[in-house]
Amino acid sequence: MAIVNKLEHLVLDRDSNHTTASCTYPVIENVDGRFFQIDSYGLKSRQEKVKKSQSIRFLPQGNRAIKSNT
Repeated sequence: MAIVNKLEHLVLDRDSNHTTASCTYPVIENVDGRFFQIDSYGLKSRQEKVKKSQSIRFLPQGNRAIKSNT
């Protein structure tokens, strides 16, 4: 899992094609605060279709960066 504490805008020189993935987004609340998380599940052809492929959790400052750039 990656925990995002800083998020910066980047302009790409060129774009590349990527495969699509299904995702879910839990909101986690614990003693450290409230966190937004994105979990991806990878390709449909995977043997374990329900196993998480990647997780990205945003700390509050990462959440603010997303809100300010949308």
